[in-house]
This record gives sequence, C-alpha cells and structure tokens, in this order.
Amino acid sequence: MKRIRHHRLRKGPPGRGRIVEVDLIEVEATGISTDGTGYLVPFRSGREGQALQEGTRTTLPVSRQRAERILARELQRRRDDGYTVAGDTAPGTASPPHASPSRAAPAEAPLDSRRATLLAHIQRPGYAPPGRRRSRIVQRVGDLRIHEARTALVSELPTAKGTHRIVLAGALARVAAPEVAGALHTLAVDPSEPVQRFATAGLLAIPSEAPAVRQAILDDLPGGIARSVHSAEALAPAIESWLARDGAERPLVLVSLYLLNDDPIREVLLHVLHRIDLRAPSWRAVRRLYKLAELRDDGAVLGLLVRRIETRAAQPRTSWMYTWTRESGRVSIVDEIRRGSDRWGYTVATRAWFRKRAVRTLQRRGFDASPAYVDLALGTLAAFDRHEAGRLKPPVDFLLRANRHGWYASSVYGPWPGFTAPRAPHPPTRPEAFPELWDARPDALLKLALGGHTETGIAVGCHALSGRPDLSAVLSVANVLAFVSSARSDQRALGLQGAQAHWDPAHPSRDLLVALASSPDAAARALAHDWIRSVSRAVLTDPTFLVTLLLSPAGDTRALARELVPAARTIPGVQGPLVTELLARLAALAPADPDPGAEVVADTLALLTGPLADALRMWPYDTLATLLDAPRLDVRRLGAALLHALTLPAEQLPQALLARWTTDGDPAVRALGIAVFGRLPEPVLKGKVSVLVAMLSSPVPPVRDAIAPTIARLVADPVVAAEVFDLVLALVLRDDVDEGVQAELVAFAEAHLQSHLDRIAQHTIFRLLAADGAAAQTLGAGMLGRLRPAALTADQLVVLADHDMQLVRATAGAWAAADAPRVCREDVHLLRLIDAAWPDTRALGARLLREQRPPDVLDPALLIAICDSPRAEVQALGRQLIPELFQREFGPLLLARLAEHPSVAMQAFVSGLLPGHAAGHSDRIRALAPYFAAVLGGVSRGGVAKARVFAFLDTELQRDPELARWALPLLERASGSVSIQDRARAIALLSATRRTHGIDSSVVTVLSPTHRGEAPHGV
Repeated sequence: MKRIRHHRLRKGPPGRGRIVEVDLIEVEATGISTDGTGYLVPFRSGREGQALQEGTRTTLPVSRQRAERILARELQRRRDDGYTVAGDTAPGTASPPHASPSRAAPAEAPLDSRRATLLAHIQRPGYAPPGRRRSRIVQRVGDLRIHEARTALVSELPTAKGTHRIVLAGALARVAAPEVAGALHTLAVDPSEPVQRFATAGLLAIPSEAPAVRQAILDDLPGGIARSVHSAEALAPAIESWLARDGAERPLVLVSLYLLNDDPIREVLLHVLHRIDLRAPSWRAVRRLYKLAELRDDGAVLGLLVRRIETRAAQPRTSWMYTWTRESGRVSIVDEIRRGSDRWGYTVATRAWFRKRAVRTLQRRGFDASPAYVDLALGTLAAFDRHEAGRLKPPVDFLLRANRHGWYASSVYGPWPGFTAPRAPHPPTRPEAFPELWDARPDALLKLALGGHTETGIAVGCHALSGRPDLSAVLSVANVLAFVSSARSDQRALGLQGAQAHWDPAHPSRDLLVALASSPDAAARALAHDWIRSVSRAVLTDPTFLVTLLLSPAGDTRALARELVPAARTIPGVQGPLVTELLARLAALAPADPDPGAEVVADTLALLTGPLADALRMWPYDTLATLLDAPRLDVRRLGAALLHALTLPAEQLPQALLARWTTDGDPAVRALGIAVFGRLPEPVLKGKVSVLVAMLSSPVPPVRDAIAPTIARLVADPVVAAEVFDLVLALVLRDDVDEGVQAELVAFAEAHLQSHLDRIAQHTIFRLLAADGAAAQTLGAGMLGRLRPAALTADQLVVLADHDMQLVRATAGAWAAADAPRVCREDVHLLRLIDAAWPDTRALGARLLREQRPPDVLDPALLIAICDSPRAEVQALGRQLIPELFQREFGPLLLARLAEHPSVAMQAFVSGLLPGHAAGHSDRIRALAPYFAAVLGGVSRGGVAKARVFAFLDTELQRDPELARWALPLLERASGSVSIQDRARAIALLSATRRTHGIDSSVVTVLSPTHRGEAPHGV
C-alpha cells in the first residue's frame, strides 16, 4: 500500500474555541479492476470521529478517475463545513492551531471560507449542521452581506413565518439589490411591523426604488413635518411641537424620519435623541431606531442610543415579572407588553438585554472583520463624554480595553475552554479589541489620537499609530503640529515620531520647526533646536520665522533665537524686515491669563534695548508709535521706552502722538511721554505753562517727577515764574486737589519760587490759612511773620486765635492779649473767643472777660449767651460768672432766659434761682410754665431740679389758690410719671392742695381709709 496524497484539514467553528483535525489519505491498493488498476478511498478521522465514518467510501476498488471524483467531493464537503487546508499560509487560509493571538491572520482571512460555508448552507439546507436554526444561518448571511445568497434568500420567502420572516427581511435589506426588489416590496406590505420596517430600509438602499419609497414615506408624515424636512431650522420646532402633544403613536414619526435620513433630518434627529426620554411612549420608537441603526451599521445613531441606555436607569418597579399599580393592583409586566402596552417597555430586563446587545453587536462585527466595525466603534466612542469620570462603560471598555490581555486579537470569545493563563507576564499587546481592523483604518486611529472621543481613546490611538512605517502618509503636517503642541505626553511623543517622518533637511518645514520649538516637551524642543542649527542659513534669511522663534513661549527657544540675531544682522536686507516684523507681532500680541507672554516681552525688551538698540534709535517713530495702542500693557511700556530712546528731536513728533502719549492710562507710559514732552524747545514750552502745571499737579507721582525738572528750568524766566506761581497757588487753595499733591506743589514753590513767596499779599496769607488743605495752611503759617498785628482787624485776630494750627493760635493769642481793649470792645468778638473750638482759645477769652468786663459793665445778654453755649465747659463758666458778676436787678430776666435752656445742669442751676427771684410773684411763676413742664416731664434725669421744683411749688401753691388751680394740670401730668418717687410727690402735692383750698382733681381721687378686722356690733 503506497501513500499518494495527504490532506490535513483544520476547523475552528465560530464561537467554539477548539480545533478539529481530520486527515484524508488516498492510497494505492492491490486488486485488478476492469482497466487493470484498482483503488480504495479510505478515510482516517481525527478528534471528531463522529463527523466521518470509519473505513472507506468504496467497498471495492474503483477506477482512478472515480476515486479522484470521490476524494474531491469529500474535500469540498469538508470545506463547506468550515474546514481549511492546514499549514497553508496563502491568503484565505487559517493559521495553525498553535499560533498566538498576536500573530493571528488578518481578519479577512477566514471570511471567504465562512461565506462559502454559509452560502452552501443556504443553498443546500441538507448540508447545514444538525440542530442549527435556519433563522440563525439567514441572520449570519445578512450580517456578512453575502450577496451571492440573494436568490436562496428570496426562495425562502413563501415559507418564512414569524421570527424567521423578520430575520429574512433584515437579511434581504442588508444585501439589497435590484434583484431582490420584488421580494422587498412583498415584505414591505407584510402585516408584521418589523418586516415592513426592514423591507422599507432595504428598498431605500436600492437607487432605483428609493425615490418612490421616499415619496410614500413623506406622504405619510404629518403635514407640518413633511413640509419642513428640507430645512433643519424649520424641522426642529415642527418635531418639538409634534412630540409635545399627548399620543402614544407620536414618537414613531422619528422612525419614519430616520428611514429618510437626509442631512437636515439627521441633524435634528441626533439632537432629539440626545434628550429623548426612554420611557413610555418613546421607548417603542427608540428600540425601532436601535434595530434600524444596527441594520445600517450607523455608528452615530447607534452609539447615541447605546449611551442613553447605559446612562439612563430603567423604569422603577420593573425588576420583577410583576408590579403593582394604583389602578389595577398586581400586574404582570410580560402580559402587559404582549398586549401591546407601552407603559412597561423600558424595564430592568430590557435595559440589561440591550446593554449586552450593544457589546455583542460590536463583537460580531469585529469577528466578521466587517468594515463597519470601526465606524460603529467611532460612533459609540463619540457618543460617550470624553471627560466622563469613573469606570468606563461596558461598550467603551470593550472597544478600548478588551484586548489588554491579547485575547481579542483573532476571536472575541476569549480563551478556549481549559485555557490557563501563563504565570509569566503577557507580552506587550494592543489593548483595543480587533487591532487588525483598526490598523486597516489609520484615519480612525488618527481620530482617536486627536481626541474628541474618550481620554482612553487618545492613548489607544497614539499607541496604535506609533511606529507605523507609513506614519508620514497617515499624519499630515497639520496633525503633527497639533500633536507636538499638545499638553499630553503620548500625543507629543506621536507628534515627535511624525515630525521625524516628515523632516526633510533639503526642504525644511518652518511650521513644523515652530511647533516643535514651542512644544512643552523638552525632547521635541531639543530636536527642533538641532534641526534649526542644521539649517541656520534658511532661518537667518527668513525674518518672519526668526521673529516667531523670538516670541516663542519656550524660554530655551527664545534664547536660541537671540543667539541667531547677531548673525542675521550681518545679512543684507534682513535687519529691517526683522525689526518691522518683530514690532508688528508685538503690537498684535494678545493678553493671556495666566500670562506667559510677560517673559516673552521682557526678553524682547532686552533684545531691542541691547543688540538692536543702535538700529532703533534711528527707527521711524510711526512704527514705534503703533506699540502705544497694543492691548498688552507691557508692550505699551516697551513702545514708550523705545520712543523715549529715539534720537529724533521732540519737536518733530506729531502733536497728536504727544497728546495721546502724555494722557495714556498707564502712569509709566505717561511719565515717559511727559519726559519727551519736556524736550520741546523752550519757546514752545513757555506757551504751554498751563499744560505743564497741570502735569505737575497730576495725581500720578511718575508724571509729576517727569515734568518737575522741565518746569524748574523754565521758571528762570520771571514771566514764566509768575505765571507758574499763580497757577500753583490756585491749585494749593483748591479743595478738590489731593493733599499730597498740594504738599509737593508747596515744596516746589518753596524750592523754585521763593522770590514770589516773599511778595505774597496779606489777603493771600489769610486765604491760605483759611483753606481746608494742610499744605495751604502750613504755607500760610510760615508767612505769619510778614503780617502786622496793628493792621489786622479784631475779627481777623479772633479768627486766627481759633485756627486749627497751634502755631497760628499761639501767635494770634499773643497779638489779641497785647491789644485786649480793641478785641474785647465788641461782645461778639469776646463771645467767639469764649466759645472757641480750642481749649487754649477759650481760656484766653475767659481771662479777657474777667479783665475787661467788671460787674458794673457786664451785659446780661452776654452772660446768657455764654450759658446758652452747647459746650458744657462754657456753660460751667457762665454759671460760675453769674454769682460773681451778676447784679440782682437782672434776676427776673436771667431766670426767664435761662429757664429755656434744655441742659439738665442748667435746669438745676435755674432751680436754685427760683426762691430768690420768683417766690411770691405769681406772674413770674406762670411765665415759667414751660420750664416746670420740662423739669417735671424728664424721665430718669434732673433729680435735683425736680426736688427743688416740687418744694418751690408746694410753698407757692399753699399761698395762692389761683396759682393752685393753674398748677393743677401740671401736677396731674406729673402724677402719671413712671417714676414712683415723682408720682408720689405729685399726688402728695395734689392732696395738700385739696385739703388747703378744697380743689378736687379729675385725675386723682383721695379715698378715706377703711378699718379692717373690726367686730360687728352686738357680737
């Protein structure tokens, strides 16, 4: 027996995770056939012996031609069952069973054989594995979009029912072509809604059938929505208005709109799905949209719905098969759903099923190596928030981390049964599921790496793209610039690789060099610095590029650019454009917060005032003046410093520039402008004395310091000095000028205008002393020695004697004491001294009163005025002077006038005068009624005055009954006092008056005492 051929087959059923090997051996056997040769065709089965029978397919030797046909038929049957020739590395064959997942064949490798197997199962139902549902085979045919199975799928239409008919409609919709249009039309009018929906979606995918189907859908839409489908702005409010009304069927309009799927409709639909409620009545529409999105492999819609389901909790009280409602009591959720109720659609079980389905759909597309897998993955990732905190959601975790142990490189179902993870650490692998599918879509990996999906996705995309040989084709220069400017280290590392792939010393990319040199990554900057040095000639001849480096946020890059500036200046025609571009870029530099540009401007200032200072001294002023309008303060200060350093005469600068410069809002800028303004010729400055003095009185110290030397130089001219002195004196006398500024003006006048101070007039000195500012008063006090006391009026002496400055008071007091008769001639002057604001002045007035006014010439009005003073010490002086200087014949007048004083002390003093000047005089007592009312009405004060008044009234009322009747209302009011003592005194006085004069009070009634405890008569 001689071996002729050896066929070793390998089978890896999808989802089984195990290998079956079968050897088919054709041998030469002894025996004679009719043509002189004989062959047997035996088979040796492998691990799955039940799949083949032991022995041979021929009991007797057959001809060679027949044996080869038998062998070919058997091999084809095995291929139809999913077997492939083992050991074959050509495309379309499987890897050997011991191949590691990381070295698995590309995802397209097993697809051809799988399609062939499924096609055979569809076309020849008898060849399908026993026990496998027909609907499952049809679904897999649709998932893989096996267009060759269209005829077989259509042939099953007459007998398909129930779920199989729904699956068949979905499969035909996925393999839609003109050949199946008739079948889809038949299904489009099927009583089953899912069948209609899938069939309609399939017809819309056929260009020849789509217009009619679209028109039919539009005809069924509500009128307001149908008229707005061509404009997103009109469609959004129409849908919002439609969904705002009650009705279980209203949300289903979203399904019809999704079938149309135009750009305006899609824009509005995505916006609606972002916030749609998953509970009734919207859930039915949501699950239909979910199935259609799966059918179309629509990553955006499917991802959005997956996120909504992941993040929205299910309806409450749906964790079990039964729940309780107020209307029906105990309710079966399953029965309610079967009856068509939407109330319990989004249950806990439904949500769990859809959550698993999301991952299962992604697994199936990945295992099938479907081109839609990556689009579905991108749509799902885009739906989840990039900055979503916490643990990754299951779909995102599957997409980005399922292969972290290397299991999903070739199969989504994990390790086969009995697999034991090795104890040694796994070799480095890509974490995302199906990395080979991602590798086939570098544009998708680029989207992940650029961000906008998830933070984990950025790391996955960067890791997958790094090290690709075609990185220069995948990453554009713009992508590289975005990566190297990123704050993430992995993005910067990828950008660095892309930069190295794009770098060409013969044609250096300036944008690339700028991005690398400004990157926050030190390695990227170091690489850019090396490249810049290697192409320094190109850098030096490009002023724009050199300026960009000079303004880079990276300090080491700016230092490198400053090193190149001296060499660039030696190249003809470079220095001028370099400075012009640098100034223009500085003027346009925008403020930032936090502000990294402060260091940039500081380094630029060092450059412009250092190596480029000579050139800028002769630079046109109009270019430098643009810096004064820059939005950044430090740039404006830089411009002011450069203008200040110009050798151009100040008179050649435009007046508008000087005006704007000297009125700038920043004190430092304004001070430099004023310094330049001071360089104008003297004839020009002498005509602007008012402007100079206004600058000298500026509230900004740098401005005053800048202009003071200029004015000091000009006041050498007497005419200018007189004008300046008048203006300064007017400012010192004004109330709205800051005291610190006034003090500096006085100091300036004392230093540079002393001759004019010596000629100051007397009335001006009084104006200075009467001013509110301390500087003016100090200046006036310093000039008191120039006044003649004899030339001063008594009123002026009194005013100076009560001045706020102690030096002025002391001087004026000495003058007043020396000329006392003239000062004390008028009572008003003496009273002003006595009632002055300062104690030393009041003491002077009291002394002059005693010395200059003896009792025989003392006017009672002056004494009363002294007592009427609001100051307690002046009142005390008046009370002290009354016994000493007062004459008795003025007693009634004094008593009447002093009784009006509201002070408690004065009221007590007046009460002491009552017996001597009012006793026995009823008319005087009646005139003092307001005084009695004030004293007796005081609460918790004036106890001494009250006691004296009660004693005085007691004596006088006993004497005169008419006076007692007059005093009755006064005593009745006093009897209502809150003070027990005052009330008792008033009541006692009323009782005494009643006993003496028989006058009854309407307020107080005197009761006779009762005798308690007396025994009754006769007891």
